[in-house]
Amino acid sequence: MRNDNMKSKKSNKKKIPLIIFSIVILAALVVTGVGMIFVIRGEMGEADQEQDHIISDAGEDVNSEDLQGEPSENENLGEDPSDDTMDEENPEDTENDDSQGELNQDSQMENQTGEVDDDPYAWMSFKEVNEVVTAKDRTNLRDKPSQGEDSTVMYTLANGETATRIAASDYGWSKVVFNGETYYAVSSFLTTDLNYKTPTPTPDDGVDTEFKEVNHKVTAKDVVNLRTLPSVTREDSVVVVQIKNGDVVTRTGINTELGWSRVVYDGQTLYCVSSYLISVD
Repeated sequence: MRNDNMKSKKSNKKKIPLIIFSIVILAALVVTGVGMIFVIRGEMGEADQEQDHIISDAGEDVNSEDLQGEPSENENLGEDPSDDTMDEENPEDTENDDSQGELNQDSQMENQTGEVDDDPYAWMSFKEVNEVVTAKDRTNLRDKPSQGEDSTVMYTLANGETATRIAASDYGWSKVVFNGETYYAVSSFLTTDLNYKTPTPTPDDGVDTEFKEVNHKVTAKDVVNLRTLPSVTREDSVVVVQIKNGDVVTRTGINTELGWSRVVYDGQTLYCVSSYLISVD
């Protein structure tokens, strides 16, 4: 009998770990099941909230449509209700806007009539002077210090005529008084030297050929053309006369490099090819 009791005790000791293990497994399953239940309930709650939100939005759209479908008194009168609201909430802003609009209109009218910018060249700071000037040759007196289309030539001052320069600008313009009127002229065309005389330009005969000065009689070997210019290709080199052997002319210049001679015929300076001439003893 003691042996049976001992066997029974040993058997019970072996069952204890199995029971503990089973309890642990069961507890884990319970915890897992409870967690899943909470997750499912949470998802269902979010779905319900989304559905409620959709229903709420649909309700608001319906209300908005109902409101839009009912015209207000202002709309019946053709007025914008938002404008009325703005006027009631801040009437001072409306008054400021109206006054600003009037100022803008006034400024536009002033710009159109040209009354605002009386002197668009005020930036051209003139320094006051007081001196008598004349033109070096001829210079235009203008109503504005500009050579653009907005400036008009009022008079052309010639060399020898005098004007009083009352101001000068670093931008190349002078303010002058002529016959009691104020004008503007380009400073570089004026001079304070009242004895200044316009240089006489040297007549341009179109001749660039340099000639060595000589003075002797020549005649043609046979026949030679006397031209206005030492050239046979230029259109303005015109044959004035032909001279024959025995017709004597005076050669005043020669260019041995280009082969041209300058001769005087009947008081006129003309040119011919040197190889067609011979000296007269």
